[in-house]
Amino acid sequence: MKLGIDLGSRFVKIAVQNGENIEFHREDTVFFYKNRVKRENGTVNIDLSAYGADRNTVITATGYGRNMLSFANANVISEIKAHYQGALRSTGEDEFILVDVGGQDSKVIYVKDGYIEDFVMNDKCAASTGRFLENACRILDISLAELAEMTENPVKLNSTCAVFSESELVGKIAEGVRQSR
Repeated sequence: MKLGIDLGSRFVKIAVQNGENIEFHREDTVFFYKNRVKRENGTVNIDLSAYGADRNTVITATGYGRNMLSFANANVISEIKAHYQGALRSTGEDEFILVDVGGQDSKVIYVKDGYIEDFVMNDKCAASTGRFLENACRILDISLAELAEMTENPVKLNSTCAVFSESELVGKIAEGVRQSR
């Protein structure tokens, strides 16, 4: 059995491969930590038995939480490497641009001739990340799908900080700027 785990800021994603069968799971990060992570004798342990994992399970871990928790028998890799390998294997392409809008950062990876040629990421603030977009949708009282369809007449937000952008968004509403659906 093989298990891949992405300890993201919003969700923990788990893929379990048992022979040819692959199952995917997703849990809220807070729920996952509350229910699957325990501190015992100064060591942080993760209980993955709910997914069928045991001492012989081959585990690969990534995500922002990959270094916060200790994994016995786990291969810990960066998110850049995880995204690159996943896209390379799932598409079969050897040249592509991969964009990941995560909960706390965004990444763009350029792959050429099957290798990572370059990548950039915003890791200073949550502006333009998934968490920011979720919060903007909450303020606008719309779904992410509705936001994705709003492509005409965009209102420019000047801030590069998620908190200031949210305040600026509220200010635009107060100025009477209308949402067009």
